[in-house]
Amino acid sequence: MAQSILPSTLLALNIFLSPITPQIPQVDYTIPLENPIREVIYVVKKDDTLAAIAEDQYGSSEYWPNILKDNDWIKNPNILEEGQELKISTTPPLLIANTRVLHPYNWKRK
Repeated sequence: MAQSILPSTLLALNIFLSPITPQIPQVDYTIPLENPIREVIYVVKKDDTLAAIAEDQYGSSEYWPNILKDNDWIKNPNILEEGQELKISTTPPLLIANTRVLHPYNWKRK
């Protein structure tokens, strides 16, 4: 009886004490090539302002400087003409772009 227990005990100890190689899952860490920030074209309507467009698109008129920053061709943010096309990011901005006090008669883009 002792002889039959010994081999099975040794086999169990061998399995228990043998080094186990952990299985590491393969994870894909590549970054997608497409740009996650998307833009739409907004066509300016009569009497639109950047503040009104920001309110409509982002829920707050305070984001109008972000629209100005994304459309660097705008020479004066106080003058929008009907039919102009603005790039509007579909991702709402996290921060309000740097603003400075603007007066409608002395605006100059640097």
